Amino acid sequence: MNIFQRLKLWNPWWQDPSILESRAGKPRSLLASLEGKGVFAIVGPRRVGKTTLLFQLLRKKGGIYIPYQDPFLRHFSLEEIVSGYVEEIGKEPDTLFIDEIQFRKGWQQEIRVESELGRRDIYITGSYGSLLKGREARHLVGRIKEYKLYPLSFQEFLHWKTPSLPAMPEEEAKIKYFFNRYLLFGGFPSVALSSNPMEEGKEIVDHSIGLDIIERYGYNPKKFYVVFDYLLSAIGRPVSLASIERRTGIARETVSEYIQKLLAHHILLESTLYSRSIAKKEVSPKKYYVIDPIYYTVRLGEDQKGKLLENWFAVFLDRAGIPLNYGLEGGKEFDFVVNGTSINITFNPALEREKAADVLISPAGPLKPWDLKKLLTALFSV
Repeated sequence: MNIFQRLKLWNPWWQDPSILESRAGKPRSLLASLEGKGVFAIVGPRRVGKTTLLFQLLRKKGGIYIPYQDPFLRHFSLEEIVSGYVEEIGKEPDTLFIDEIQFRKGWQQEIRVESELGRRDIYITGSYGSLLKGREARHLVGRIKEYKLYPLSFQEFLHWKTPSLPAMPEEEAKIKYFFNRYLLFGGFPSVALSSNPMEEGKEIVDHSIGLDIIERYGYNPKKFYVVFDYLLSAIGRPVSLASIERRTGIARETVSEYIQKLLAHHILLESTLYSRSIAKKEVSPKKYYVIDPIYYTVRLGEDQKGKLLENWFAVFLDRAGIPLNYGLEGGKEFDFVVNGTSINITFNPALEREKAADVLISPAGPLKPWDLKKLLTALFSV
């Protein structure tokens, strides 16, 4: 089998365009940011929809889909792959869509050359850390526009579930129902669309933790899950490597390595102490959140709305590009500090209309009732 024959297997829409239509799925809000010219990188956790986003772009722009998770293709350079295409088609592709590029050794130099030549637009995806970090990628900074794809926001989730839901008071109960579901099962696309979100979520957790981290790095499964479950149970609470070692009996060096892998694979988010002293921030305990609550729900099976609400807010801030910090002042802890403003996220079932979830999803106007970023801007000068 030659390169072009392999590409045909991965690009079946060259013969039947309806296949691409079926795989493109529902549009994501990030799509509008990716329609310019140049080299774009899309990073994010496994199963968050990066490949589907490539298909949506491919449907609009045309080009070649190159999945470097394929062991056959990853042995060939971009130049060789494009040459194999041109030999059969007789023209250069305008756009390349390269999936899971981290599997191709030396990809940074190849993308740098393509960027300098400027012959075509390129979209690349990766599931491990930032594609612009590391010694090999230092020459790509400024050449690539990198975007992080998150699980569905509540706005996207609500649109997917009920695209025609009007912003009217009589729909408040239905909206609360969907928000409670969102708090528990999150926004991974396949989970949001599943009739059995727990089963679908378990598959995502098993794959992203069990295969992508534990099996890939040869970790002890029991030890890893002990640490991970402890971090989940400690959501919203500052923890140190020493305190995790005491509670789990696992050496802090091992704990630190596990945490770094969870951060790199876009599963954990880290919040640091708000302080003008860099040294104090470095040595102070950290708070950890998960990119999606399905990890919490699958592993711990608890309906802790207060904890999940704080986790949702952390993801919301991170999605908006706002640094995650918590505060300590006068012996009192604050969940978040945004532009010097201390914020506590609370959940009080006895005060339904005053709880934080209600405030944050209250309609801001008839045309854009779920624009949470604008609402936060008004409330906290974010």
